[in-house]
Amino acid sequence: MIGQVVVATQAQQKVMDFLIFLLFAFLIHTVEGFQTVTKGPPLPRPGPMWDNPLLRPNFDRSNVRHVIASAGHTAFLRCKINHLGDRAVTWIRKSDVQILTANTFIYTTDPRFSAFCSSTGDEWVLKITGAVLEDSGGYECQVSTNPKISMNFQLQVVVAYAEIKGKHEVYINSGGKIDLTCSVSRITDPPEFIIWYHENQVINYSERGGIQVITDQSTKSSNLLIRNAQREDSGNYTCVPSNAVPASVSVHILREEIPAAMQHGLGVGAPLPSSPSLILMVLSLVITLYSLTIPGSGETLLLASASTYATSFKTLQQKSVK
Repeated sequence: MIGQVVVATQAQQKVMDFLIFLLFAFLIHTVEGFQTVTKGPPLPRPGPMWDNPLLRPNFDRSNVRHVIASAGHTAFLRCKINHLGDRAVTWIRKSDVQILTANTFIYTTDPRFSAFCSSTGDEWVLKITGAVLEDSGGYECQVSTNPKISMNFQLQVVVAYAEIKGKHEVYINSGGKIDLTCSVSRITDPPEFIIWYHENQVINYSERGGIQVITDQSTKSSNLLIRNAQREDSGNYTCVPSNAVPASVSVHILREEIPAAMQHGLGVGAPLPSSPSLILMVLSLVITLYSLTIPGSGETLLLASASTYATSFKTLQQKSVK
């Protein structure tokens, strides 16, 4: 019985020794294979993407480098860079060489300045809230390549104002139409709305029939059309854009046709002399001058001259009547 136990123990020991041998052999093989793979100098590191001349960062040609912004509104300078990668973009104000932003980090103490990146990741935008005239000038978009590359931008902050085409005084016959066009050109973004006033009343949504307002944001303009204009439509008309100074014109509705005196700049209601009266005045003047400029002319000569001109006057008067 004891012999059987000894034999079993020896067999187990041999199995254990065999397993340990296999484990050591596996470890030795693995280490030798690793040394074989890693033997020799390390492989060279692949070059960065921007080392390829065709893939180096460059400024997109679509960048708008001269930007006009309205005073009091937000101005945007957009700098688009192709193949930007992980490079940093810095905005610099050229007038005082002040670093404004680097990516989204803000260096200036002026809280109106900030920067953000577009969703595509290739356009960095400098945002100026509440732009003032003093913000006009040069700005530089700089990319942290080696050497650095940059693009200059010019910002022009202006006071935007509306303009109504035509004269400031408009005369229209009763029953005609009022046709006014208001445009706002000196702004970056089109106005959100353009409101028309007649005196102090908004007429964009007037219940009076015959009124039409068409606003086109692409052209930054609005057209007001009032058909069958009446005397009560006379007065001041004002165009009020959301982002510009308003403009006004004065409209006068006349009962009948525009008087000829008004067309030629004469006073309204001043009567013009009729043609026969005008001819008579001219003939009288000629007779007077004739008698004064012919020394020694007698009464018979004067009467004959008067008779001759009177006959001529009657002939002209008959022709004007016909």
